[in-house]
Amino acid sequence: MATQMKSEQTIDDIIAQGMRDQIKWLHDHMARGLPRVGWKIGITDAVAQVKWGLSGPAVGALAGNCAFDFGADVPVREGAIIRGEAEISIRMREDVPEGCTLEKARAAIVTLGPAIELIDISKPGGDLATILSHSIFHAGVVFGDEFPPETLQQVEDYWPRAFRNGKAVRQPEPALIPEDLGALVMLVANLLPRYGESLKAGDRIISGSFVKPMIGEPGDTMKIDFGALGKVELRVVTKA
Repeated sequence: MATQMKSEQTIDDIIAQGMRDQIKWLHDHMARGLPRVGWKIGITDAVAQVKWGLSGPAVGALAGNCAFDFGADVPVREGAIIRGEAEISIRMREDVPEGCTLEKARAAIVTLGPAIELIDISKPGGDLATILSHSIFHAGVVFGDEFPPETLQQVEDYWPRAFRNGKAVRQPEPALIPEDLGALVMLVANLLPRYGESLKAGDRIISGSFVKPMIGEPGDTMKIDFGALGKVELRVVTKA
């Protein structure tokens, strides 16, 4: 459902409205017994940030009913327009408080691994509050194996590679690659307390895509190869 906007709202008002709706959606999910998964970094493209009046990336919640492990069949609703994104999953060793330093944010990372996020761009996208309310088009996430953080140092610049139905279709976009994963941890840790949440031990953060989104249709397989950081794969299926 689209969020009603008021013309006099500031960008901070708009973000707050969308985030309140998003966190309510997350808490409603958890109240129904769905697991807590973590968070996502979204709207990482500089052009999109300018369009929406943002000074940096946005944050979304990951849904407990559409988080899967390597090789999963990921169900999407009929009529969805699916795109797949190549990301790094960042798992927290400990709670990360608001106001933490960059050094503490880096130290709080216990493992890294490859991930594919599915987004559904048929969801409403006419205003920023609505986009935030549905967690920036979130439709699912699949996680690969996890590795010690220092493994990232072995990943060369030409990774990841993205494959659709076995064919290489995407390679890294330098402008999309985060400079410091610790800075993403800080972003999430500092934002969430404004809306009644916090970054907790065991939470995952997916980094935002390293590649341009790739098309995914029912029956398609998607694979991301991050070299030393491993691979992750899924198949898109229509919900029964």
